Amino acid sequence: MLGYYLKMGTCYAKDFTYTIPEDKMIGIKWNDAINKYESILRSNCISLKDQGYEFSLSGGLDSSIMFVLGKPNRAFCCQVDGNKDYGYAKRLYPEVIKESSFMDIPMETQLIENQKLWDVPHCRRADFYDYHIYHQYDKVAVGEHPNYCRYLEYLKRGRSSRLKLFIDWCQLFNDDQIREFGYDPPNIKLKEETFDDFMAFVEDWTKLTRKIFYHFRGKVESPFMMNNAVNFFKRLPIELKTDKQIIREVGKRNVPEFINSRRKDTKVYKEFNPKYAAYRKVELENLKKKYLMNPEMKIFDHLPYEVVRKYLKDFRICWNFLNLSIWYEVHNG
Repeated sequence: MLGYYLKMGTCYAKDFTYTIPEDKMIGIKWNDAINKYESILRSNCISLKDQGYEFSLSGGLDSSIMFVLGKPNRAFCCQVDGNKDYGYAKRLYPEVIKESSFMDIPMETQLIENQKLWDVPHCRRADFYDYHIYHQYDKVAVGEHPNYCRYLEYLKRGRSSRLKLFIDWCQLFNDDQIREFGYDPPNIKLKEETFDDFMAFVEDWTKLTRKIFYHFRGKVESPFMMNNAVNFFKRLPIELKTDKQIIREVGKRNVPEFINSRRKDTKVYKEFNPKYAAYRKVELENLKKKYLMNPEMKIFDHLPYEVVRKYLKDFRICWNFLNLSIWYEVHNG
């Protein structure tokens, strides 16, 4: 179990099976593909609105498309540490509700409550916010797209290196580091070394790993990840699936240029920005001392203390170890 957690930061989505669509749309024309995908998304967004889903609006491309196509009566923006989401969301929809009440809840409290949900270790940075936000609403619609893989870059690589490059980009620790912790790395491989196998693996596995489909199924939904949208996306030719090409075209037709041209700063998800969340950094340091620098904690019944401490300067790794340590404490080791 821990070998996989050390690799990918979660013990969920360990199913590496995938299906290759038989009816691929190799010859579909560009405009026909855009029209069909836009029609599917519009239908999904309207359906979610009619079912009473509250719309989350981040000011990013996906959520903005969802908002414009669905035309909900209201939307809220989850303002995460130091990002610019609320500013963009407000420009698109001036009445957007700013949701930042999770900032008033102690980090330790949120992490403990969140880790109670999982029957095996799991960590994603967004879980910290999602737990609080999603529990406030009966149903939430989010702009979550299943895959942004730059397939053309992988197409230039040798067959045997494609999956390794993809996993290297996703992983928490490499295989040698996992062995340093005393565990065998998981065996992740394709059925055959074809590009169709690689694309199907990436698309099926990426959908499976998305946070919203664990404990929030039925409560949280994305128009991009409903079966009709995913199945259509998988059948598209490579050039339409690469680097968000099809979703960018839908965006150009429906949302303002300031949204289309925005490039989100992912740095805010890799650290707690001291300009906006200095107190969060203090909380994090205190929790690190409590849960990761005390050899009596239950996590060290499973991982060597000195090896764990060696990697704590990296925020992403530290965050995953902190969640793992709290998971063991909550579940009594």
